[in-house]
Amino acid sequence: MRFLTLAEKSFYKDKARITWLEEGDANTTFFQSKYKVQSVRNRILSIKDRNRIMLTNYEKVKEEVVVGFYRDLFADHSITQINYEEELGHIIKKRIVLEDGDALQGMVTNNEIGRALINMKKGKAPGPDGFSVDFFKHSWNVVKENVFEAAKTFFATCHMPKALNNTNVC
Repeated sequence: MRFLTLAEKSFYKDKARITWLEEGDANTTFFQSKYKVQSVRNRILSIKDRNRIMLTNYEKVKEEVVVGFYRDLFADHSITQINYEEELGHIIKKRIVLEDGDALQGMVTNNEIGRALINMKKGKAPGPDGFSVDFFKHSWNVVKENVFEAAKTFFATCHMPKALNNTNVC
């Protein structure tokens, strides 16, 4: 009996597939009925607003959800003052002491730039010119002044020429 049920199910599934292939995209009664069922299924009859209140009225949905979303999206939020210490103080445990803060805001030193290069792994980060970390380490005595100048200019102006920021993907 179970076999018969499975066979019937398979038969009707195949029959439905054949009907769809024969009449699916043609502008027939079959197509129109499928379209009507699908359009009813795809309708949004209600939606919750940001306060989780169910809205069913079209005008309220349009005003409060759609228009409200874009009004908030493009609103000037710079007026809102956020007390970061109050909001994030329980998450951020470590504090920067005043001396460390001054050091972080100061100009990068030649020693820091040199140590950054020394700590890079061999063979990493070839630039658009094809020079890897190995090249800079090997020819450091020749190129170090140019590297110092480029790094300090970047930190002073917060601008990096596009050519220096390109990456080759091989």
